[in-house]
Amino acid sequence: MRMGASGWLVGMTALLLATVKAPVEAAATPQGESGVPETPAESAPGEVTGAVELASPEGVRVSVRGAPDVHLRMKPRTIVTVDGQMASVSDIQEGDQVRALYRDVQGQPIAILVEVTARARPAPEKAK
Repeated sequence: MRMGASGWLVGMTALLLATVKAPVEAAATPQGESGVPETPAESAPGEVTGAVELASPEGVRVSVRGAPDVHLRMKPRTIVTVDGQMASVSDIQEGDQVRALYRDVQGQPIAILVEVTARARPAPEKAK
């Protein structure tokens, strides 16, 4: 059976979420000496949707309507897609609309998947 790019992306996203979520759910929460659970170093995956305000190889800043901007660090294993196709961090442009899955590692959001859902509109040309 042949699967289109969209079906592949949905399947890969589901697999990625299952892979990331399973170890977190399976692990027992460490107990401190007081018997109170300690805060884990990594949290469950988060999701953010918004416009890219700043893009660089090290990370992206996503502007979220009605909330503070989210600064996502990019890693070599971060999955990036544009128009349903595999892409690289350098393909993300300021103004792009994105949906990103991330994991909070020691207080820093680390991007797992960044999906460009709409490209930035080019600036209108001025009439001469």
